[in-house]
Amino acid sequence: VSTQSTGSSGINAEYGDAQKLRDEYSKLVEGLRQAAEESENNTYMSNPVLPEDILRENVPGNIRNCQHFLAFMRRFVEYLKGVLKVQHVISDTPASFLQNIHSTVCIERKPLRFVTQRLNSLMKTLEIQDMENFR
Repeated sequence: VSTQSTGSSGINAEYGDAQKLRDEYSKLVEGLRQAAEESENNTYMSNPVLPEDILRENVPGNIRNCQHFLAFMRRFVEYLKGVLKVQHVISDTPASFLQNIHSTVCIERKPLRFVTQRLNSLMKTLEIQDMENFR
């Protein structure tokens, strides 16, 4: 996280945010370890709404780290900007959209499934109160 600030209070705030992000990453990794142990011991709680294979999936490694997630989101937003600049209507199937985004900006399908979860986690970690600016 980079912020432009002056004085010791700005440095302390930047250090605090960086520490929060490191703690969040550690929690994600620890959650992966626990999930692996639980799946080995068959102690997963059943969920009638979500299929079993989705429950067992973990946040992909390329969006676990805050900096990597932000780079991922920048690529995704740049792709969407390019798509929206087109002067005519384009109708894509989900499969062709995923193929096009992969060939254009190297974004795979799996990380897209976890963007909402990862963004919510990041916003909670950074204690962002006013969510209206980000909708």
